[in-house]
Amino acid sequence: MRLKGALENVIDHAFNRHDNCLKYFECPVARGKRTRSSYNSNGDWLDVLGGSALEAELRSQFRKRLTSDAQLEKLKGGMSTQHNESLHTMQRRMAPKSYNYGGSSTGRARQASTHSVWNDGSEATAVALETELGLPHGELTASGFAVFDSERLYHRKRKRDPAFKAKRSSAIAARKKRDAPRPGQRGPSYRPHAGWDDDSSGEESSDEDEEPCDDWSCLEVTKADLARSFPAYHALRGADVCVLAAAYPDVELAGRNSIGWRGQITAVAGAAEARKVEVFSSWFKLSDAKTIRPLKLE
Repeated sequence: MRLKGALENVIDHAFNRHDNCLKYFECPVARGKRTRSSYNSNGDWLDVLGGSALEAELRSQFRKRLTSDAQLEKLKGGMSTQHNESLHTMQRRMAPKSYNYGGSSTGRARQASTHSVWNDGSEATAVALETELGLPHGELTASGFAVFDSERLYHRKRKRDPAFKAKRSSAIAARKKRDAPRPGQRGPSYRPHAGWDDDSSGEESSDEDEEPCDDWSCLEVTKADLARSFPAYHALRGADVCVLAAAYPDVELAGRNSIGWRGQITAVAGAAEARKVEVFSSWFKLSDAKTIRPLKLE
């Protein structure tokens, strides 16, 4: 598999072996344009800086986290970037670029501390720093470091637990069934753009003049109501969309030409092809044209 070969070649390249580099990217060393690395000022590669022990550990971690059959399947199907985004958030807070490239000598120390907190926790990082500086542990650190680390590890493990995942999926399915639009349903039904006040006189508008929506049949839309594309990301929340009948196969549409119901996006999550929106208290993948479609602006 090309993906697996490209990942394994990362280690070969880092250890100054470039025989296969050109199969995967334009390697300047393989092209004869450069011979030095950027790992240090001497241009040494990891074969000099780390040796065989580091290479063995890197290959072990790659097999565990990237190049095993199970991980490759996840990579092909797309993976969440949430962990990377969390690390980047921590890096912006602890090691901003203004400190790294603004003439400060603390850049490398801040980078190392950021990754140490991410990998080993705040308490272990504080102990290492205090040991290096010759400070007594505990006198200058927050007493809640250990508790903070344990809570973070607990929530990370819980999110990966199969039982928790199954319970969460079951709760989402039950909520989706509970909130499914039902013909004849009365009560505080959804009205598109309810809450917007376009009265330029400054007086508060009243809903008494608006015709109430007594059942979900008044939310039904036809193909003529569909638009070509969804609004831009910044305008998704609060926009009207069409939830197609395929999303609720147990619910019948009242109109002969109806294809679904008009709903309002109340929340947005994810990015690119994995972006999801919340409509009728249920989450739908925005790229799934079988369950959700864009609507023309009214």
